[in-house]
Amino acid sequence: MFKYSIKLFSFFAILAFAFSACVDQEFDIPPGKAVQTEDISNTTIAALKANFTGGSTSYTIPPETVIKGVVISNDAPGNFFKTLVIQDETGGIHLSVDARDLNVNYPLGRTVYIKGGLELGQFAELVQIGIAGSGSEVNRIPEAMLDEFFVIGELVDVPEPAIRTIASLGTSDLSTLVQLNDVEYSASLIGQSYADPNGTFTQNRLVLDCNGNEITLRNSDFSEFAGVPIPEGNGTLVGVYSIFGSTNQFTIRDTDDVNFINDRCDGSTGGGGDQISIADLKQAYFDGATVAPTGYIEGIVISDVVTGNTLDRNLILQDGDSGIAIRFTDAHTYGLGSRVAINVSGVELSEFRGLLQLNDTPITNSSFISSNNSVTPKVITIADLLSDFESLESTLVQLNNVELTGSNTFAGNLTVTDATGSLITFTWDNAAFANDLVPTGEVTLIGMVSEFTNDGDPFNPQIIMRQRSDVDGGGTGMLPTLDLPANIGFDNGIPSGWVVTNTAGDRLWQGDDFGGEFFAEMSSFSSGDILDVTTWMITPEIDFEAQLGETLEIVVADAFKNGNPLRVYYSNDYSGAGNPAGAGWTEIGADAINPIINNTGTFDNNFESTGDIDISGISGKGFLAFVYDSMGGTVSTTIQINAINIQ
Repeated sequence: MFKYSIKLFSFFAILAFAFSACVDQEFDIPPGKAVQTEDISNTTIAALKANFTGGSTSYTIPPETVIKGVVISNDAPGNFFKTLVIQDETGGIHLSVDARDLNVNYPLGRTVYIKGGLELGQFAELVQIGIAGSGSEVNRIPEAMLDEFFVIGELVDVPEPAIRTIASLGTSDLSTLVQLNDVEYSASLIGQSYADPNGTFTQNRLVLDCNGNEITLRNSDFSEFAGVPIPEGNGTLVGVYSIFGSTNQFTIRDTDDVNFINDRCDGSTGGGGDQISIADLKQAYFDGATVAPTGYIEGIVISDVVTGNTLDRNLILQDGDSGIAIRFTDAHTYGLGSRVAINVSGVELSEFRGLLQLNDTPITNSSFISSNNSVTPKVITIADLLSDFESLESTLVQLNNVELTGSNTFAGNLTVTDATGSLITFTWDNAAFANDLVPTGEVTLIGMVSEFTNDGDPFNPQIIMRQRSDVDGGGTGMLPTLDLPANIGFDNGIPSGWVVTNTAGDRLWQGDDFGGEFFAEMSSFSSGDILDVTTWMITPEIDFEAQLGETLEIVVADAFKNGNPLRVYYSNDYSGAGNPAGAGWTEIGADAINPIINNTGTFDNNFESTGDIDISGISGKGFLAFVYDSMGGTVSTTIQINAINIQ
C-alpha cells in the first residue's frame, strides 16, 4: 500500500493522541483554553438535523440548544479545507469554519459542544452548520466567533467507522466515519496519484466494489499526499461520507485510511506494496535484468534536467545514503530538489554501461510530492569513491581540493584529480554550462557518482555535475580564441568554446537541423504563451587588431514573426565566461538584420543573408554576442542562424 502522511498536528495535538481522556487535560489543549468536563448537551446531532427540511431558508438554531460531537476529521493533513466534521452516536455533521489550522485546537478525538445561535442549512445539498448565507445555504463561521459558539471538551477515542457497502450508504451515514470493504480504484486510474500536487482544486477518483457499484473519492490538490501514487490493489477504505449536489462522495483523512493490499476483483495482482528503501531495492538486483519487488520508493531528485546535463527521460533519486538512476519511458519535469514517489512494482532493474537503473519506468508510475528539498553531499576523497563505489553510486558527493584538466571548457570529459586518485567528469555538449571556462587550480566539486563502462572495458567511474555552481574556486582558466577569417556553421551544434547562457528566463540557444540544413535555433513560444527570455550565444575572444577591414555576415531564417528578437552586440570587457550582464555591450548590425526579420515573406527554410556588416571599427580584443530577446515576453519569432561569417 502506498502511504504518505505528514502530520501537521502541533505539539498539543500530538499529545492529544498520546494520552487517553483520563489524563490531566491541561496538557492536551492550547494555553488559554478550558476543558468542559461535564456533558452540557441537550439534544443529538440527528435530532438537530431533523429541523432542516430544505426549502428556501436556513434554520436558526435556538440559543438554548447545545449538541455534542467528537471530531472525526479536521484540516490535517490538508484534505479538508476550513471544515470540521463531528459525530455522536446518532449521526454526524459538517461545521463550516473560516479558519485554518483547526487541527491545533480540534484534533481527532476532541469532544466539541456547539451552542445555539448559528444556522443549520446546506451547501451543495449537504446539511451543515454555519452562519446565515443566501437562502438555505450557509456561509463559514468567522474565526472570531468560534469561542462564542464552540466549547472544547475532553479527548476521547475516535468513533469506530460503521461498515457499509457502497450500495447501502444512506442519508443517516452522511458526515459520519464509514468503512467500505473489498473496494478498489478504477483500473483506468492505475498509475495516477491521489490528486494533482501542482493543481488548485480537488480531484475525483472513482472507487468501485466487485459488483460494479461506484463512489467518488474526493482528494484535495493541497493535501500533503496529493502526489502519492494510488495503490493498485483491493481492500478497505475509511473516510467521511458526504454528497456534493447529486454526487455521492467519500473523503479520506490521510493515506492511512486506504488499505488496498489484496488482489483486485478480476484476480489480477494488486497492491502497490509498502515503501521500499532504495538501499533494499538495490539489494534485490542480480546480474542481468531483475524484476523489482512490489512496492514504491521515495526520495529527493539530485539530478537537474533543466540545465541539460541529465537527459529528460533520466532522473537520479536519493533516499538517505542510497540513490538510484531512473530511466522513464517519457520525458519528465521533476526539478532538482523535488521529492518524488515511484511505483517500482514489476519494473526492470538492470545495468546500463555499468550503472544500475530502473529501466523503462512508466512516467505514470511517478508522482510529485513536494519541492525545495535538499540532499547534503557526502564529503569524500576519490579513493573513498573508488573503494566504496557500489554504495555511493547515484548519490551526491563532494570532492575537495581537486583539479580539473583536459579541456578549457566543461563540454565532454575532464579528468578530476586529488591527492588520492583520479576519475572522469562528463558534461553533455548542450548542457547550459558546457561552454563555460574550466577554472584552474584546486577547486571543490559536487556531483553525482555514476559509471559509463563499455562492454569488455575496465570499470569507468564518473562524477556528473548538475550545474556550473557545482564547481567552486580555482583560477580563471585560459580563454579560447577565435582566429579570423572564421566561417562558423552549426553541423555539430553550437561550436566548442562559445558561451551559451541567459540573463532572463531559462531557455537557451540550441543546435538543430531540418531538411538538411543545420542551425542555431531559438524561440520564446511555449504552449500558447510567450516566455520572458533573453539568451546569449557569445563567440570566443577575437583579436580585432590582428587584421583590418573586418566584416560580419549572418545567414538567418525566421518563422511565425511578431517582431524581431535578434540583436548582435560586441564587448571589450566581457570576461569570456559566465553571465554577460556585468559587461558593457554595444549593438551592431541592426540596419541589416531588421529588414530580414521584419519582412512579409513566409517561412520555408530559405535562409537570407544580412550581407557584409562593417565591424572594422571594433578595436582591441573583444567578443561578439548573438542575443535572442523576447522583449519581456512580447516577441516569440523563431530565429534560425545557419551561418556566421567573420572576414
